[in-house]
Amino acid sequence: MKYIDYIQMNPFQRFGYKFKEFIKNLPNAIKAFFCAVGRAIKNFILGIARGLKDFAVGFAQGDVITKLSYLIMGLGNATRGQVIKGILFFAVEVAYIAFMVLFGGEYLAHFFTLEAKFTMKQVPIRGGGFIEEPEYLLYSNQILLYGILAIMATIAFVAVYVASTKSARKCAELKKAGKKPATFMDEVKDFLDAKFHITLLSIPVILICVFVLLPLIFMILMAFTNYDRQHSVGFSWTGFQAFGNVLSGDLAGTFFPVLGWTLIWAVAATATTFFFGVLLALLIESKGIKHKNLWRTIFVIVYAVPQFVSLLMMAQFLDYQGPLNTLL
Repeated sequence: MKYIDYIQMNPFQRFGYKFKEFIKNLPNAIKAFFCAVGRAIKNFILGIARGLKDFAVGFAQGDVITKLSYLIMGLGNATRGQVIKGILFFAVEVAYIAFMVLFGGEYLAHFFTLEAKFTMKQVPIRGGGFIEEPEYLLYSNQILLYGILAIMATIAFVAVYVASTKSARKCAELKKAGKKPATFMDEVKDFLDAKFHITLLSIPVILICVFVLLPLIFMILMAFTNYDRQHSVGFSWTGFQAFGNVLSGDLAGTFFPVLGWTLIWAVAATATTFFFGVLLALLIESKGIKHKNLWRTIFVIVYAVPQFVSLLMMAQFLDYQGPLNTLL
C-alpha cells in the first residue's frame, strides 16, 4: 500500500490495516523469536566455553603468585599494590567457607534427599511410663529453603571468584608491562562515575534475589515433592508425580474445567480489552469529541485506583445496607 493511500484512511481503517498486517507477519515474527532464542542459547554456551578456556590458559601461563591466587583469593592483588582489594577478595572467600561450614553445608548435604533429621526422645505419659517421639532437628522445608540459599550463595561466590582470578591476571600483565595497577580509591571513583549503573543496580538485584527469586524457586520446587497434610514436616522428592496426579488422578476432574475456563477468560479478556481499548482510544482522538482530557482522566482512574480499593467500594455499594439496596 502506498503512503498516500494510508494517510487518507480514517482511524478505524488504519487500525484494520495494521491488524491485518500484524496477523500476516505473525508467523515470521514467531520464527524470528525462536531463532533469536536459539542464538542466545548458543552464545551463552560459547561464552561459558570461552570463559573456561581463558580460566585454564590464565592458570597455565601465570606465574607462581597468579597460580596461588586461584587458591587464595586476592593474593595476586595484595602482592602487586592492590592491598585493600586483595583483602576484600580474601574476606569473601573466608566468609563463604565459614557460611558453608557453619550453616549452608549441612542443608546442602540433605538437599538432594530432603530427609528430615530428628532424634527420638522419651515423653512421659499419664499413668506412668514413657513413649518415644521424634524431636526434629531439621525440617524438610528448612532443608529445601536453606539449600536453595546455599546454592545461590555458591553461584554468587563463583562469580566473585572468577572476578578475582581475572583481576589477578590483569595485575600480573600490568606488572609485566611496567605499569602500576589502579588504586582502591581509583576503582571506587570508577564505580561512582563510569560504572555507577552497577553500583545502583547491585542493591536492587540482591534484594530481588532474596525476596523474589528465592521464594519463587522454593515454591516451584515444592511442586516436585510429596508435601501434603501427612508430609508437612518430612517430605521427599517425587519428580513429576504430583503433575501426573493433577492431569490423570483425583484432581483431573477439577483441573481441566478450571483450566478451560481460565483459558477462555484469558483469551476473551485479552482480545476484548485490546480491541475495545484501541477502539475507545481512536474514538476519543476523533474529531468532534469535546472534553477529551476529561474522558482520558476518567479512563486512567481505573488504573490509578488500586484494585483493593475498587473491590472495597463495590462491596460497600452492594452491601445489604449499602446505597444500591437502600435506593431499591
